[in-house]
Amino acid sequence: MKGGAAMRGRLIGTLLVILGLWWPAQTAQATANDWKNAMAKAPQGVRLENIFVKGTTPNNHAAVHRGTNAETPDTDVVTVTNDKGQFGAIWSTDENAFDLNKDAQVSMWMYFGQDREKAADGMALVLQNDDRGIQASPTFTAETAGETLGVWGVDRNQWQNSPVAIAKSAIQNSWALEFDTHSNTGGNPGMADSFDRDLGTQARNVPHIGANYPGDPGTYYIRSPYLGLSGRFYTVMKHTGVIQGYRYTNDLLSDGAWHHVTLKWNARTHQVTYWFDDKDPDTGSHNDTNVVRSASVTLDPEKVDPHHTGKVRWGFTGATGDQGGNNLVVFEGVPGLVSADAAATLTNRQTGQTVENGGDLIGQTPVELTYQLNYRGGKQVWRDIEAQLTLPKLVEWTQADITYNDGTPATTIDLAGLSGSTLTYHLKKVLRDGTPNQATLRFAGRTQDVTTATDAINQHSVFKAANGVATTRTPAFKVHPRLDLQLTTDATRYQDPYITGQVRAGKGSLKNVKLTLVTRVNGQRIGDTPVGDDGRVRYTLANRVLKAGSNQVTLQVQDGFGNQSEPITVTVDVTGGLSFATVASQSSFKTTTLTGKSQRIGRENDWRVRVQDTRKLGERWSLQVSATPFKTAGGQRLAGELVFREANRTQPITEQPLTIQRGSAGKDAVTDAIAGWNQDQGLELAVNGAAESGVYRGEITWTLADVPT
Repeated sequence: MKGGAAMRGRLIGTLLVILGLWWPAQTAQATANDWKNAMAKAPQGVRLENIFVKGTTPNNHAAVHRGTNAETPDTDVVTVTNDKGQFGAIWSTDENAFDLNKDAQVSMWMYFGQDREKAADGMALVLQNDDRGIQASPTFTAETAGETLGVWGVDRNQWQNSPVAIAKSAIQNSWALEFDTHSNTGGNPGMADSFDRDLGTQARNVPHIGANYPGDPGTYYIRSPYLGLSGRFYTVMKHTGVIQGYRYTNDLLSDGAWHHVTLKWNARTHQVTYWFDDKDPDTGSHNDTNVVRSASVTLDPEKVDPHHTGKVRWGFTGATGDQGGNNLVVFEGVPGLVSADAAATLTNRQTGQTVENGGDLIGQTPVELTYQLNYRGGKQVWRDIEAQLTLPKLVEWTQADITYNDGTPATTIDLAGLSGSTLTYHLKKVLRDGTPNQATLRFAGRTQDVTTATDAINQHSVFKAANGVATTRTPAFKVHPRLDLQLTTDATRYQDPYITGQVRAGKGSLKNVKLTLVTRVNGQRIGDTPVGDDGRVRYTLANRVLKAGSNQVTLQVQDGFGNQSEPITVTVDVTGGLSFATVASQSSFKTTTLTGKSQRIGRENDWRVRVQDTRKLGERWSLQVSATPFKTAGGQRLAGELVFREANRTQPITEQPLTIQRGSAGKDAVTDAIAGWNQDQGLELAVNGAAESGVYRGEITWTLADVPT
């Protein structure tokens, strides 16, 4: 039994030794595999030769490799760190310094490994004017401190209680935007593991993005555990412009995916704005705004450019401690090198209108797609541009050409190389200052003849060269079936304004098709009316749009996508009629102050009575008016009455109709019954001295009568 026990002990001991040796090897292999996978998926970027150089610090592990993604050739990938205990830095050359006097934009793809909550430690984008130049780094002691990310101060001395000393150990005259994959919230003196304790309890254990000045004492707070009685200290860093993660699982940084970052500098306002995840790593297209996170901070030029040179060196740094991980960068846009952009426009050639994102087309519609490349300036010309195009689907492309704004004729683009919807084309000319600084690729085709409404999604295209990349995407749109809409009416001549007919769609279906009947009377468009799924047309014309005699009514059916029937014209005969053209629904008298004496109260300008007579000339009519007594809401009757005045005669208006005007059909079909009234003629209120103040209402009835001739 003792022997057995001893044997078990030896077996366990041996197993522990094996595990101790095998675990680091397994971790290193996983990191190496992760690095290979990241390189194989590297997005499109630029070549870094003569643009960036590796820092000359002796312990610098940063390196530049050519990406292995076959779809993004000639892309350089910077490995800032890829193991534990490393420092890495890559800096711009003197010729490619960041110009603080000009607006600038930097865009890049960043990879933070796949270790999520076990990731270490991150990296930082740095602007600096440290006297050491490309040899700048934190002043490390015996070992690298991962929480510095290769730029912040070093907190390895547990007796250090001076933020000035901490700041001096950082890269000087600098500003850093950190991408921190490992929260340092330990708070143990001398352990360099406390910078992130200012982020709050909920935010302490998740990744974040933030900024500040590494060489400024104001960036750091000195804290002491045990109420300061121990005489030992740790340092906390102040974060600005924070973009906070919510969790490590599938969130923000170390999730095994490439992330796009854009940073813009406003030289006038000194504002730095940065966007995270503003592009999709698979397509390169811009993400929806609800996915993108952004923040802005103000940068003090005095702190990064104390000698007022107007320039700062810029680049990336990183550092790791006890844990290692991959931190990679692909530069997409370098400020001052080549400034270029691209835009895609899809046009309906049948209507001449631009197809907006989410627009509609019908089958067999001629369309034109243009890609416009613009060179905006830079230190280098934009040469050897390769267009990697993905054209919209649901279109049969038939011809293409390219033109430059230098006056030369268009050159045909051979579509024999079109594979599915993808095409690669090499631009033959260089884009530069002057001309040509613009190139336009034009594709012509027709939408496919679909049987059901079908979506064509956004398609992403890249225009890349070794020194600059521009991207754009086409609008998403929907192709609807082409319908052979046929409109027929039950008659070609109508004696009344009620028109009926039928819509058919040939071989197609009207179900779920939003049809509209467009009606024009005597050349004037008078309104649109929906047509149901059964295709029946039932339309009544308003009397006001018809004239006496023959009216030409043109009808056409449309679906809003471009399908439309041939217009048909019918005749509507109007023999004439007598009616009110306009009657005001509510009219009023002027607000008046009572004096205790009899008064006349005039009308406001809201009285409208118009008579329409489309009968034959000479037909006569009469206009009558009656009214109920005027009362308040409480039932109190007005001490007075409504009267009609004309010439020297005044007649009371009662509930019995009183004829106040006569007329006859003439050249003008409409008569304004109010137009001839003035302040001494027409309807008015006559109140006596006993009238009391209040709001009085009554109902006036207008009657139009046909008078026999």
